[in-house]
Amino acid sequence: MPDVRRRVIVVLALTAGLLGLSAAPALAAADFAASFNAAPELVAAGYTGTYEFQGRAVGAPVDNSAVRVEFALPEGVTFVSAGTNDAGPCEAAGPTVNCSVDLPDTFTNWTYRVTVRFADDLAPGTRLPFRLTVGGAPASFTSTVVTPADLAVTAITPDEPIVPEEPLIFTLIVRNNGPAAVPAFGVSTKFVGIQYLGTKVEADRARCSEQIESVYCRVDHSLAAGAEYRLAFTVPAWPNDTRFGLPTWVEATLADYPDQTKVDATNDKVRFDVDFLRPSASPSTATPPPAAGGSLPITGSSTLPVAAAGLALLLAGAGALITGRRRARP
Repeated sequence: MPDVRRRVIVVLALTAGLLGLSAAPALAAADFAASFNAAPELVAAGYTGTYEFQGRAVGAPVDNSAVRVEFALPEGVTFVSAGTNDAGPCEAAGPTVNCSVDLPDTFTNWTYRVTVRFADDLAPGTRLPFRLTVGGAPASFTSTVVTPADLAVTAITPDEPIVPEEPLIFTLIVRNNGPAAVPAFGVSTKFVGIQYLGTKVEADRARCSEQIESVYCRVDHSLAAGAEYRLAFTVPAWPNDTRFGLPTWVEATLADYPDQTKVDATNDKVRFDVDFLRPSASPSTATPPPAAGGSLPITGSSTLPVAAAGLALLLAGAGALITGRRRARP
């Protein structure tokens, strides 16, 4: 009897395998990879920060419905929200944010953006270890708490419209309203309707580069609370400028310290319009009027009256001479 039972079990197992009813292989950590794509190294107590992380299937696609993504928050950090375009929904259960994959199995990369808040009582210097687990595969990232600073930007703009073939010159002023000193910062200056290639920036320890429609300057310069920093811009002129009458402006933006911290968003941007004069018409080629005084040469038809008068005098003299001779004869 036992032999019969074993044979029946073997037959059922083979049949299930042929019909595709066998259990799927269990997912292991080796089937996945976890990583942080973007995360703030420095954060401020009482403010928020966004962490972008990713899970990935290694090798063949997996059953996405079985994938589990766990984002463990350190003490003093609470969940605020998840991104709207993530690979799936995320919900907080205590200090852990659980995310699922809501994509077809053909998608083997899953990205999430989670915004968290840092408690008001976190002391500067506190290290916050974040841990990510995707199907058992781990990744970690540590943020450090610092004292924030409010950075503001203003501009000294041109007083008059820009004359054609003259450069556009202006100055940006960055002020640190405190309370903390800032080790470095960045300023992005956008040019709308303005040719900005070849722009020169004079500023201490600033590394500037031309980007799409803008010039970005990274300033490796410590700025104490209450101190100011200036960047002098010279935008070269262009021949045959046709920007007059078009909407043209400059817009500069920066971020408070540390990045992602909005101490006062109202002073993080400055914008000003730029007016360009219409290019003047090409110089006239008409003959200039004669100078006052002096005499002009007589040319053209004006010689005819003079010649006629001379001929009349000549004929009159000849007639008088003939008449006198006739009277003198005996």
